[in-house]
Amino acid sequence: MNVKTLVAGNWKMNKTLDESISFIEALSHIPVPQCEVLLAVPFIYLKPLQDIAPKWLTIAAQNISDKEQGAYTGEISAKMLQSISIKSTLIGHSERRQYYGETNAVIKEKLQQAFQNAVMPILCIGETLDERKNNLTEHVIENQLASVLTKADANKSLHIAYEPVWAIGTGETATKEQAEAMHHFIYNWLKENISETFAQQTKILYGGSCNTQNAEELFSMPHIHGGLVGGASLDVDSFKLLIEIGNTITNKNN
Repeated sequence: MNVKTLVAGNWKMNKTLDESISFIEALSHIPVPQCEVLLAVPFIYLKPLQDIAPKWLTIAAQNISDKEQGAYTGEISAKMLQSISIKSTLIGHSERRQYYGETNAVIKEKLQQAFQNAVMPILCIGETLDERKNNLTEHVIENQLASVLTKADANKSLHIAYEPVWAIGTGETATKEQAEAMHHFIYNWLKENISETFAQQTKILYGGSCNTQNAEELFSMPHIHGGLVGGASLDVDSFKLLIEIGNTITNKNN
């Protein structure tokens, strides 16, 4: 099972190169974590940060193209990431869906590109406030999963970030019971529709305003295997504290 908590930061469109390097250098001085740690950074920082990051830190992309290569100005492919040894990427973040019109069909193609190029995807799914108020949460989540994953993917590897859209950047957070219920629902869907092994090997992260105040109680829940953290990943001291929390939960699970 998923005994190692994953603390994943998403910088979004923030930080200069100098600020990014200073952050990684400060992070490099902490003891090797017991938990897994990942930072999704802007494309132009991938290589310079990869070059200076400690071995325990995974530097990841925030997005990839749904195409392999060709005349797609401004796009970055999974094949390109693989060529510079970037091993992971976010896919389908709610901001990509909301602001750039990414559909489940596009996200499915992005997943396949990641799979084909040995880039570990973190698939982001979640419902809006209106969908939750109308008791559509499970329907929305099931549709987002069923549209992009099939039994043919049973031998692939990915992580999933459940990010209730109404809680992203708002300071609102699902209660630990609400979050656990949805994580359990996602686990069961993977078990029933892909395979039990696939479900057990997939880390399911919580991604709705996860921070230093709520991370420990969230990460302690049985089907919450860590967090995809936005704002709290921009401050190095906050991120260090999240790693410490991840270490504590990892040690408890072992």
